[in-house]
Order: sequence, then C-alpha cells, then structure tokens
Amino acid sequence: MFHVHAWGLPYVATALGVKQVYPGKYSPDVLLDLIDREQVTFSHCVPTILHMLFKSPKIDQCDLSRWKVIIGGSALSKVLCSEALDRGIDIFTGYGMSETCPILSLAHLDAEMLKLDRDEQIEYRCKTGRPMPLVDLRVVNEQLQDVEAGTQNSGEIVARAPSGTVVDARIPERY
Repeated sequence: MFHVHAWGLPYVATALGVKQVYPGKYSPDVLLDLIDREQVTFSHCVPTILHMLFKSPKIDQCDLSRWKVIIGGSALSKVLCSEALDRGIDIFTGYGMSETCPILSLAHLDAEMLKLDRDEQIEYRCKTGRPMPLVDLRVVNEQLQDVEAGTQNSGEIVARAPSGTVVDARIPERY
C-alpha cells in the first residue's frame, strides 16, 4: 500500500463505495481463486504478477473476460499484453510515482482506438498513455524547453498534479 497505484485506487474505491478485495499473499492460486470467487472486475498490478498468473495451471479454469487491469511499476511488454487480450482481459498501462500522488497518465483506449486492429491497439496499450484530467505533463530538454512531440528526442518529465505536487528531476539553478 505504498506505491503509485495503492496510494490512489483504494481511496477512490472507498469514496465510491466499491467492493475491494485484498489477497494478503500474492500467490497465483490465491489470486486466481479470489478473482473467480469474488468476481473481480478491476485490478492493478506489475507485469510480474500477471506473468505469474499466466503460468499457473489454474489459469485456464478462470474466466477473465470481465477483468480490466492497469499495469504499472514497469513496462507492459507486447507479448504479455497480447496474452492478456487472448484471455479477454482489457489491459493497459498506467504511469505515475508516489511523489505525484499517484497516477499521471493512462493508456486506456478510447472508442476510436478500439476500432484499430489488434497490433495497433497493443502499441497504444503498452505506451505511457494520455495525462489524467487535471494533470499537466511536459517532456523538456536541459533548458526546460518542451521537446517536440512525436520525435525520438529524449528529455525529462515535468509534472504538475492536483495534489499540488510539482516533480522535476532537476531543480533549476534559479530556485
């Protein structure tokens, strides 16, 4: 309950009165039993957890077609994304940091993206996604100027989130 997803989603779920299921032990069989028995429809996890589930002998006994999953903490590989889609899971990436309280962007597909072919959807699902409402994200160069969108240029992420947090990997000298 200390990292990006856990800091925000339990609070939102509580505020909305949504049923929450916490597994205790993160073993594939325990998780799959809970997903099946409690009819879990939404989860968030790191790719390692999902990979563990897919390797479990119990995986084929579970209907995962109602399950929506946000992956964070590490990149979602196209192979893992493809396997999730094969099992009927609506999977996509989330990005954030504990310091940004928490989620900055989601790669949730909109109606137009859902019309794309499977390979194009996978490309979008594995990306960092679009900023959440009220989140200001920029990628800047060493002079704090925006890096041109759609290029292969690298830069640093500068974020401002509703929590009032401003995160920048570098503190400009003027501060």
